Amino acid sequence: MFSVFRGAVLFGQPLVKLDCYIDSVPEGARPLTDTLNFNPVATSIIAGGASGAHSQSETHGSALTILIAEDQSAFATHIESLLHQRMTVPLKFLNAGTGADAVESSLALIPDLVIMDIALPVFNGLMAARKIWSQRPEIKILFWAQAYREIYARDLLSIAPDQSIYGFVLKTSADEDLIYAVSSMLLHNNPYLDPALRTAVRDNQKSGSLSDVEMETLRELALGLTDKAMAVRNGLSVRGIQNRINSLYRKLLLRDCAIFQKPRAAELVNLRARLVFEAVRRGLITPQEMCDLDQACLDWIGKTLNT
Repeated sequence: MFSVFRGAVLFGQPLVKLDCYIDSVPEGARPLTDTLNFNPVATSIIAGGASGAHSQSETHGSALTILIAEDQSAFATHIESLLHQRMTVPLKFLNAGTGADAVESSLALIPDLVIMDIALPVFNGLMAARKIWSQRPEIKILFWAQAYREIYARDLLSIAPDQSIYGFVLKTSADEDLIYAVSSMLLHNNPYLDPALRTAVRDNQKSGSLSDVEMETLRELALGLTDKAMAVRNGLSVRGIQNRINSLYRKLLLRDCAIFQKPRAAELVNLRARLVFEAVRRGLITPQEMCDLDQACLDWIGKTLNT
């Protein structure tokens, strides 16, 4: 008996899980897996079927390679041990401890799947993915992170090539979710989104997603730039920057608008600081991202002061 899955969802792409179980196929009937144009070998592997291992080995002829890009050895060891125990296809594992190592190993060895930690040192997993995909858009990357941040979804959508296969899973998810994510991508060529993330993505879309220019202004606010500085840096008028900031107030502080509109609110609350707080709370900006942007901002300030 096994559960049949079809497809996956990632930021708008459809996912269907067919909650049906098959004990046998009536004589003369087409198997359900054929009806779905589904790979019965891969399906049996997800279910842990022994017959799938034999067929898959014959199909591939050699071990599939998984690169684990993770700087915490305990996490990397757990992934490798789990997949060795639960996957019934031959696997070979590689390891990378930094974003730079992940890029170098991916481009040199072309693994069948990369499991990419978002918070890697040197540069993060999304930056590593951008560099990998710029040269090898066919490499499959499964991102995993300790918690959901809206910025991850935004950045991933902006860097992923149209033909790429990618996924996202939380480190706090059950082992079965990780196994299914790996199976979906490695064996079915399907993208994958952790079930815990779907509601968060949907809620963020309902609350009003920020545009790219609004995100740019939000980051510059967090870096401490004034309206005039942002206007000069972006080739806009001060009024144009203020319009962007007002749009950020409406989208991010809508919940607290009644409080902030009271006559004495300006004496008690710095709305720009409140914007940054709300952005951090939602995961729109992260400390690592701001550190990455800070040097470029300081370089611009120094250059501007010297002209």
